Amino acid sequence: MQIYFFIYATAMVAIFLYGIADRFFVKENREIEFPILVFFTYLGAVFLFVIHNFIDFMLAIETVTLASYALAAYERKNRFSTYAGVQYFILGSIPSGMLILGTSLLYKNWGTLFLEDLDLLLTQMNAPKVSAVSLTESSLLLNTSNGVSADNISLSSFGASVNELYQTGELLGNLTVSSDQEWESIFSVVSPQTFGTIIAMILILFNLLFKITAAPFHFWAPSIYGKAPLPSVTFLSIFSKGMIFFILFKLVFTIFYSFRLILIPFLLFCGVLSVLFGMIGAFAEKVIKKFFVYSSMGHVGFMLAALSVSSLEGSSATFHYLPVYIITSFLMWFILLHMGRDTHYLTQFNTLKNSDPILAMVFALLIFSMSGIPPLGGFFIKLDVLAALLDNSRFYTNFILLFFTVASFFYYLRVVKIIFFDDSKVYVQRQSATQERLWIIAVIFLVLLFYILIVQKPLLAIQTEALAALF
Repeated sequence: MQIYFFIYATAMVAIFLYGIADRFFVKENREIEFPILVFFTYLGAVFLFVIHNFIDFMLAIETVTLASYALAAYERKNRFSTYAGVQYFILGSIPSGMLILGTSLLYKNWGTLFLEDLDLLLTQMNAPKVSAVSLTESSLLLNTSNGVSADNISLSSFGASVNELYQTGELLGNLTVSSDQEWESIFSVVSPQTFGTIIAMILILFNLLFKITAAPFHFWAPSIYGKAPLPSVTFLSIFSKGMIFFILFKLVFTIFYSFRLILIPFLLFCGVLSVLFGMIGAFAEKVIKKFFVYSSMGHVGFMLAALSVSSLEGSSATFHYLPVYIITSFLMWFILLHMGRDTHYLTQFNTLKNSDPILAMVFALLIFSMSGIPPLGGFFIKLDVLAALLDNSRFYTNFILLFFTVASFFYYLRVVKIIFFDDSKVYVQRQSATQERLWIIAVIFLVLLFYILIVQKPLLAIQTEALAALF
């Protein structure tokens, strides 16, 4: 799966830098350090794709974080940009400290920071209390069915077998694992050690959810992104989500999977709350960057809700959602960058239909995709999330998310109304987009427009292969 994220990240950074280079940096050499900061962010993300212990994880994620502080404040003569960078640094130090504290607690309790070792130790500690003979027979049957002889079964394969039994929810030989047994196995074995591990998990999740602006850890994003320079907000609001969701997925389904009875309700709560707060915040928002931040919170909530299903269907829905969301958001920010740095309010979109009518139409259709109107890609990714929740009997959550999706049509369609139906009092003459930029926009947009025909099946095939290899 790492190779797919590496390809996504490389392509997005290359297109992003190409799309804004001449408009923002070639003519303004004093800001030439921006591509260097983008490169450091990209470098930290690449390291995150191949981590095997929490030391590497902290170094990689703090490399991205420090570069993000500088990106928010890179316009040194702009007092709003400087304020955003300082505020981001102060608020970002809190989750960074929690990450260090959570990692320290893991090392104190288990004596190792390697993900594979922690996964094995936690799986064995929280294994259900059934007879050793039954577990051994189950492990033998599983390994024999996978082509592994009984003589070659090791502790690692035994732990993997128990983990697989957890995922399916049943043991061979008609041995079932109930929720009561799971709770008992969590809190009956070395309670101080277990409690310390749970606290460490919550602290690490706080850091990750803070960076993807998931509620209730989103309080910093509207203020900082609203004051940061437009190119910085464009890059950070898109790139960080793909990076963090990968590492979040890796942690949820390895070392933290043993505590899923606590983890799943926590992720589900954050997901539903993110959709709610994103909808409430976007209803009356007039500033474009803040509007996009609240809109992204709703999509983060959908991905967290799918991830909380803790099954192959939920995982597939999460990583089906992620690339389509990134592509759609990238196109919308790309058009906003084309409109220039002086575009701050939603009402300024009413000039787009006069200066660039084709881009106005593309932007409107992207809004339809974001809101989940068929036959665009946004409809199918939301449908996958709702289907995954329905398959796991999350009826109330399904109803709540469906209601929020319908309610979100109001603020999304408000943007379409501003573009096409509000009178433009001022005609703005903008620099026309180059032919190469128009080709980029056209190709990516056609991918979304004919999503179900040319993208969905290949993308699902890639995801199935990657997830099968990971599980």
